[in-house]
Amino acid sequence: MKFRLHWHTIRHLKPKQIFFRLYYSFRRTIRRLLGFQYRYFVEKSVTPLDFPDTITAQKLYENHAFHFLNIHHPMPENGKIDWNFTGYGKLWNYHLNYFDYLTQKDISFDKGLQWIDSFIHQFEINRWGCEPYPTSLRLINWIKFFNSRESGKELLCIASSNAFLYSQALMLKDNLEYHLMGNHLLENGFALLFASHYFNDAPLFRLAKKILKQELKEQILPDGGHYERSPMYQQELLFHLLDCVNLMTRNNLFPGSFTDFLIDTARRMLDWLGNMTFADGSIPLFNDCANGVAPSTPEIMDYAERLSINTNDTGARLQLSASGYRRITKPAYDIILDVGDIGPDHQPGHAHCDTLSFEMQIDRRPVFVDSGTSSYEESEARKTERGTAAHNTVSIEEVEQSEIWDNFRVARRAHARILLEEANRIEAKHSGYKRIGAVHRRRFEFADQKITITDIIKSRNIYNCYAYFHLHPDVIATIDGHLVHLDNYARLRFKNFGHISLTDTYYSPEFNIRIPNKTIRVHFNSFHPLQTEIFIL
Repeated sequence: MKFRLHWHTIRHLKPKQIFFRLYYSFRRTIRRLLGFQYRYFVEKSVTPLDFPDTITAQKLYENHAFHFLNIHHPMPENGKIDWNFTGYGKLWNYHLNYFDYLTQKDISFDKGLQWIDSFIHQFEINRWGCEPYPTSLRLINWIKFFNSRESGKELLCIASSNAFLYSQALMLKDNLEYHLMGNHLLENGFALLFASHYFNDAPLFRLAKKILKQELKEQILPDGGHYERSPMYQQELLFHLLDCVNLMTRNNLFPGSFTDFLIDTARRMLDWLGNMTFADGSIPLFNDCANGVAPSTPEIMDYAERLSINTNDTGARLQLSASGYRRITKPAYDIILDVGDIGPDHQPGHAHCDTLSFEMQIDRRPVFVDSGTSSYEESEARKTERGTAAHNTVSIEEVEQSEIWDNFRVARRAHARILLEEANRIEAKHSGYKRIGAVHRRRFEFADQKITITDIIKSRNIYNCYAYFHLHPDVIATIDGHLVHLDNYARLRFKNFGHISLTDTYYSPEFNIRIPNKTIRVHFNSFHPLQTEIFIL
């Protein structure tokens, strides 16, 4: 079983990923035998940068406590930070090591420098903070913090910190995440770009330029969406891309740079994000996605406007065809469909079993929602939230659409295909159930006050199938025979079903938040298409 899962995971990796996994492992062994150590302080002069108007952190440190991922952790009485603290999991520890809180406007220079000195003194025993991903984000945040200090006294105080910071940039350069790729490698490139400007280092700039040009061309799809198909990571990467545009347009250190390329990429990403954001400013929680991690869409749009980056959207909705999403907007409702693949084959770590799922708002109020993401930790909750039953789609015999396993692994995965697309009708299918001899086809038909969803299962055997409709916690549902009433929002009518029930589930709009909600679970037979009619009241 484990061998099969590993095989169907590994066979999709790029040769480059496999090479660097083996290379880094071999190099680590050789260096340990030879007693190799990095230099932790490398002297390098710095260049004051013009860097205004960025988005600053909000209340990550307040009342002598850190606040990450909705978890409040008081500082110890002695003020000493344990940079290896794992009481709330690896992601919380990552946020501690990111140093995003340095960008809060109310953080004093002395307080920030105290934290930085503490980190430097404990670096040799730091378990996760020295990994390339948190190192990348920390590089950017330290540079922002240091560059905001103008007095000679403060510049003198941070001289040793700058020497440590330059050594961190060199260590990152030596440990780029080619074995993971995806958003990790992009963040490596963003960090090296910042370091190249702060230290006026041409070799670092050339490497950053090479990484960003190559990875942005591959990872940002023609419709502007990031290929991991997570609206949250779209926000995070776009924020850092805008920071890079801000940095390069205000500091012309390297003639012949690629600022226009970055601006054009940012514009396409802005278009995608705008089209994937509901009118109330919220995003659909497809794949690994949560609010409160990255800057919100309104914050990002405002930042782009300050940088004079205008979007290409003239009012017409983009098809979002490359990333596999569709948005249908009517006067009474707004619905976003997931009719594409789960992500790039070589990096589906943030993928969920949400193929042919949807989120829907009625009169700008969320009604049908994705279950969201509450944790990255290895747990039953993580497995559940990535599973088919946590999304507004269909499971067959409770088999997962894609073989999710471990925290960030996918073996055999669903591939979606559009069968029909017209102004008010979309039909698609996916191959996720091919391994049990079945295919799920779903047809959406849109009218001004009604949506019809038809689920067709093509199979040789008779299977028990289950359609799930997850409701926002504010929505109260009652079952009346073949009807389900949703307050004053809508009425659902089902045809060709076996049984309808309301199950107790939970909704996680942010990490570490689980709000009780109700899910409509409809049992039907694979030989008879299930028809769901949603009447808008």
